[in-house]
Amino acid sequence: MQGNEFVCAFNAGSFDSLNDNAAIDLKQAISAIDENSQTLMWNIDSFIYSTIAVDDECFDAEVIDGELIIDYKASCQACHSIQIIDVSHPGWVHHKLRVSFDIDCSSVNTLFLGNQVGASVKQAIDSYAWAAKNRGEKVKLIDYSSGFALKDQARPIFQNDNCDLGENAESFEIKNECVAYLRERVLSDNAALILLGDDNYKGVPAYTAYDPEGTLLTLNDRIYDPYYYANRDSPSYQASQALIVSRLPGDSSLIINLLERGSEETSPQVLVITQLGDSEPTRAYAEREGAQLPAQGEVIYAPSYCYPLFGGNECDYEGLQLKLAGTQTAYFITHGSGESFTALSQNDELVTIINSLNTPNPPELVLSAACYSASTDKDMNGYSLLGNADRSLARTLLRGGTANILGYNRGHSIGESVHIEAVSLAYSKAVNQGLTLGEAVRELSLSGLERAHKEQCTAQGFFDCEGSFATHANTYKLHLYHLNLLGLPNSRVTP
Repeated sequence: MQGNEFVCAFNAGSFDSLNDNAAIDLKQAISAIDENSQTLMWNIDSFIYSTIAVDDECFDAEVIDGELIIDYKASCQACHSIQIIDVSHPGWVHHKLRVSFDIDCSSVNTLFLGNQVGASVKQAIDSYAWAAKNRGEKVKLIDYSSGFALKDQARPIFQNDNCDLGENAESFEIKNECVAYLRERVLSDNAALILLGDDNYKGVPAYTAYDPEGTLLTLNDRIYDPYYYANRDSPSYQASQALIVSRLPGDSSLIINLLERGSEETSPQVLVITQLGDSEPTRAYAEREGAQLPAQGEVIYAPSYCYPLFGGNECDYEGLQLKLAGTQTAYFITHGSGESFTALSQNDELVTIINSLNTPNPPELVLSAACYSASTDKDMNGYSLLGNADRSLARTLLRGGTANILGYNRGHSIGESVHIEAVSLAYSKAVNQGLTLGEAVRELSLSGLERAHKEQCTAQGFFDCEGSFATHANTYKLHLYHLNLLGLPNSRVTP
């Protein structure tokens, strides 16, 4: 009893993306609480709301045929400790059924982290979560500039401001304040952190940090994980302690497209594309790598497999189209600028293989050892990839049908003699160990590259393999710092 009102209290439990719906029989609920409340039972269909105190960003609720229907939205950002719906009858307004419930914000498997996320993307996340529910995958969205992240309007004393950041928040703030808290309180073990958008479209920015000499560096998205940031060079790095990290770049339409496509399963057979010119180690490495990949594929060369950009009478563009149409996975061991993949001819002339204006039949999975192959902010000259038109090759490939890109967001180099390619190592782990692409990338560490380098060094008959790795160590660090996975991280390569 509250004043002159008789209130029946009913707890509907906790909601999340796995437990996202409740249908409460109002007659049974009231009877279970108070057997003397039968006066409320006449004309049960006339029950209406007297008070609705729920967050409509998180819940839809209505009374239909004597049932209170509550639906939770996976795009909900709040962590309300209590929500209340009061239901009454128009013939007896002094009687109410008070339904209370809360939001379970713990043990989230997949967290989408965004900046200024629009309504259409939220709807796509809700749809993604509906499908993920069948996999037992718990989903949540956090938009750190929305003002609603981790809020609890019902009990403001418990509101959390760690992810209440401005739209211009720096990458280190996002990592240190928001992601660190999410790791501790919200995310499950083996969780995936998926970044939405990119610098060009005012999404989550690329991670930047200063080196000891004061030079500003752009690092990969894995750096957003505080554990990886602190342990990335340590021999004690444990992949099981790190987050799986990937990015859905671009504007809302591209993000929605990638969410709607979902994860992909691709064949392990790879089409390797490299250059005919052999004045540098790129071609020799590509031929060796093509023979060592888990499912050996074909190696083709540019030219003749290229796009006739400047005359280019050596280029067989139709042949390139046919080759790409016949493969699910293409591995570009070439040069790159962020806008194109290029290669050297036998005469050391630069030819274009594909660029942001011409991406014929893009495969479902693109692997690349090229510079700037997974860049979504700047090209190799430091210019924005978004001007009068979108010049990002990565985004163009994803718009054209590619589901995932594993490549580098900055410069990259291939060693003269012994060289372990982080892209190849991750791909081999995905195939041989049955890991998702995200899990395979998470497995990569400096100590793992060191083991692989020394094994290859010994196999090639070199003697000072310890010294050989020491010579390459800083290069391998840069490879790890710049390797990015674009697309949903739970795609697989299946034999």
